[in-house]
Amino acid sequence: MHILNVLAIVTLLMGGTASASESQDSVPTDTELHSVYCIPVVQARIRNEQGILALLSGPKGNQVSQSKKKYVIDQTQTQLEHMKSVLSRLQAYVTPVLDHRDPAPLIAAKRRADADLSQFEKQSDQCTNICSPPGEDRTTDQLHQCVKSCGDQGLLSRILECEAPTWLPP
Repeated sequence: MHILNVLAIVTLLMGGTASASESQDSVPTDTELHSVYCIPVVQARIRNEQGILALLSGPKGNQVSQSKKKYVIDQTQTQLEHMKSVLSRLQAYVTPVLDHRDPAPLIAAKRRADADLSQFEKQSDQCTNICSPPGEDRTTDQLHQCVKSCGDQGLLSRILECEAPTWLPP
């Protein structure tokens, strides 16, 4: 019963409903597991983009030239809208079937996402320190390329795959 309660919580977090009385014995497909993995990854990305916009709207945003600020805001808003669309697609695909799947693999997929996000955050902090040493002024593209090449490429690949869920049906 405990695992069903956990599944209910996971499902509710994703915007669906869960009932312990419904049959949940089918094994989830790889596409469903991939989608469950990506939901918290995309949610984290949305929070990150929202944080960037909030930072630029605050006092620190005044430290950036208006043209650069406008460019970053435009790019961030575009990315935010894209990530919201991706999240909607993932949730629309997986939510209807969650009540009918074995919860253990679904919970494992979410836990893997949580662990990957934690590791990714640590890796990002380390790479940012390496890629933007004090006194060096790198372009956004240079910084992005450096950070992409720094750290665990498998982890980065898993995280970035969530931005374009090509495995979902159209």
